[in-house]
Amino acid sequence: MRAFTKAELIRIAHQNYPPGSTVFVDIDRSTPEFQRWSKSWKTALAWERWDSLLSELMAAFPGRPVGDVTQPGMSACRRCCVYLERPLPEGGRILTRLAGAVSVLAPFYLVYVTVQHIRADDTWTRPQFFLQPPDDIRQHAELLVQHLERALGYQPFPLELANEPVPGRCVYYYLKGGEPSLLDVLLDSDLGNLP
Repeated sequence: MRAFTKAELIRIAHQNYPPGSTVFVDIDRSTPEFQRWSKSWKTALAWERWDSLLSELMAAFPGRPVGDVTQPGMSACRRCCVYLERPLPEGGRILTRLAGAVSVLAPFYLVYVTVQHIRADDTWTRPQFFLQPPDDIRQHAELLVQHLERALGYQPFPLELANEPVPGRCVYYYLKGGEPSLLDVLLDSDLGNLP
């Protein structure tokens, strides 16, 4: 696969998000950009290959819960998640969420991780977010990558361009301050928000 340039990625963003502020209430649903974005979502929600991917992942990770954690319209990606749990000696456990985010706007995916400690009394820590999977689950991450690439034919999101700003665009789900980045507009601005 060929690498996309920064200019090409910004052009994709401009094709799907109209000029304007990033305030959610300012959405003009009649713009050509919003119509393209909505059409991309409609197409992505009908992907038969997504259902096939989930079935493959269930077989590839036997005994591990696998789920579709997509939040339609609240990002620019479909997401799947593999839940990896291991007990702690004091009775708690570590919950690792291995996630694959797949853009509905461009042929990219991103595999990332959240790690959370759940104590014996069922209280928990805030999940730690990792854009690059830690070494102890790298094998699982590589297996997820293989399935994403084979099932969808997509390529990894270019992390070196993740923080490139996309100024002056109304990104429908962007609630942070400042300008959204390429990662925000082509995947999600809150990747760590996983069930």
